[in-house]
Amino acid sequence: MGPYAPGFFAGSIFTAYVAGLLVQFDIARMESATQRQIDSLREQALHIRERFHRIQQEILLNQAS
Repeated sequence: MGPYAPGFFAGSIFTAYVAGLLVQFDIARMESATQRQIDSLREQALHIRERFHRIQQEILLNQAS
C-alpha cells in the first residue's frame, strides 16, 4: 500500500457517511411533503363531503315541500 492509501480509505468512509446523511435527510423531507399532501387531500375531501351533505339536505327539503 502506498502512502496515499490511508487518506483514500478515510476519505471514502467520510464520503459514504455524508452520502448516508443526505439520503436520510432526503427521505425525511419526502415523507414530510407526502404527509402535507395527505393532510391537504383529507381537508379537501371533508369540504366536498360537507357540500354534498348540504346539497343532499336541500334536495330532500325541496322534495318534501
